[in-house]
Amino acid sequence: FEKLVEKGESKTLEFKESLNLKDEIGECVSAFSNVSGGIILIGISDLKEIKGVQLGNRIVEELTNYIKQHTDNPTYVDIEVLNIEDKNILIIYVKESEEKPVLFKGKAYIRVGKSTHKLSAPEIRKLAKNSYGVYWDEQACKDTKLNDFDKEKIKWYLEQRERHRNISKKIKISFGQVVCIKNGFL
Repeated sequence: FEKLVEKGESKTLEFKESLNLKDEIGECVSAFSNVSGGIILIGISDLKEIKGVQLGNRIVEELTNYIKQHTDNPTYVDIEVLNIEDKNILIIYVKESEEKPVLFKGKAYIRVGKSTHKLSAPEIRKLAKNSYGVYWDEQACKDTKLNDFDKEKIKWYLEQRERHRNISKKIKISFGQVVCIKNGFL
């Protein structure tokens, strides 16, 4: 813990002196989620002084719920309470999100160096575009070969589509072209 504090704030470490800074804490959660994850230490000043925080019966649960309720994609953080020099310190562990951007109260943030920055609309679109958040059923099967597909099932599907959705098969294409189109290769 001492080594962590001594390093000081960084791309993956933030100090917050008080629990009264819930919105700033939420912004940091968004920022860490949108980059590479990080740790927020609550009860530590920017000058690395151990101030500690007052803990009520449900403060950890309330903070966890506050973060989850105000983030979109809802973000679940791990919070640990550490007692240093008879003072309570909260350690919030934030994982990088697979699906980005993570918004806090409708705004997206990223971590640059040791500061948190609000993203503009074009930056949010770029972050979403570059996100790993591709659902399993949207992913191409990269190792699939043409003979892995069942020609009869594809033919049946195309006939059903034409009959039930009134989608015409005016264009005659080969089986190979159908498979390539469905898998995003053409």
